Amino acid sequence: MAAYSDYNQLTKFDKSMYNSIKKSIFHVTQKLGSGVVSPVPCDTAWVARVPAKNTTQPAFPECLAWLRAHQNTDGGWGTKYPYCPYSDVLNTASSLLALTQWNYPEDKILIKNGVAALKKVVKHLPHVQTEDGAFEMIISGLVADARELKLDLDYESFEWFSSIGQKKLR
Repeated sequence: MAAYSDYNQLTKFDKSMYNSIKKSIFHVTQKLGSGVVSPVPCDTAWVARVPAKNTTQPAFPECLAWLRAHQNTDGGWGTKYPYCPYSDVLNTASSLLALTQWNYPEDKILIKNGVAALKKVVKHLPHVQTEDGAFEMIISGLVADARELKLDLDYESFEWFSSIGQKKLR
């Protein structure tokens, strides 16, 4: 999901909704780390992609800080227990998109390590449709965003999942 390119192009309704969503997200992110909300890389990365009004800076830089602090030693943002490669792919891809979108120089090595981890885990995904097809639909959008941001991924590894996701979305 690409961000609005210019805050001023939003309609009055959209601006009101944007500000309402931003306020809600702000309240949730204030609770991160307090035990009230358990942060998850995929969700945190989505919030990290929300632009501030001027669209040149993230609205929630604390989410980027959280992602930087929680990258695994293998370069990904997956979970160790219980291990789920589908979750690892979504968490790592979402985190990479957030860091790549803002293009901060200090994130280059994190992105490089994350890309390596993602390439490794996606090779081990079985070409079996998930029960509800949710993975395929989500990864389809993430792959499209990755292409737009010119992330250095092996896009052929995602083709099977993306084609299933695109069919589900029709």
